Amino acid sequence: KYELRRDNFSSTGNFGFGIQEHIDLGIKYDPSIGIYGLDFYVVLGRPGYNVNHRKRKSGTVGFPHRLTK
Repeated sequence: KYELRRDNFSSTGNFGFGIQEHIDLGIKYDPSIGIYGLDFYVVLGRPGYNVNHRKRKSGTVGFPHRLTK
């Protein structure tokens, strides 16, 4: 029913999308809460990706090991 556009993807394979109304998820409407939207961001990684983010002995992720579109 829903499809992601090409613009939703980053150059590293991560993607994000938004839902305008929480009712689209099948959640029952509660007048005390109102209507709200949600944004989702998905960050993909491989084993060994932590090398780039750790504090001690940090390194870089090689180009062949990175995720792409």
